[in-house]
Amino acid sequence: MAPAESESVCTAGFREYTDLIYAANQITKLDLDNYKYWRAQWVALLNGLELWHLIAYPQTVPFYWFRRQDQLLLNAILISISQQFLRRLDVSQLTTAAEAWEEIANVAAKEYA
Repeated sequence: MAPAESESVCTAGFREYTDLIYAANQITKLDLDNYKYWRAQWVALLNGLELWHLIAYPQTVPFYWFRRQDQLLLNAILISISQQFLRRLDVSQLTTAAEAWEEIANVAAKEYA
């Protein structure tokens, strides 16, 4: 979402975060049998908000913007996961959205194997 000329970058960022959190709360909570559906919703959302680069290419973003957006995205991802699935993750070790995304995929692969 591009800010209007009169909006500050900070305000635009807050609106984008609000949109992200609202959408994350609308996504079906990830549980042990819906990973593919959950992932499809997230991929569409991240592409729509132009945030997929934080997952696919996390090292190519300038640090300040990366850190800020990454932590907001990490929070949004974590709130979209059921308690049952969260128990299978070592959340304390997940420091970036890309790490969370990869760990979720790994756990889901084990569950669906």
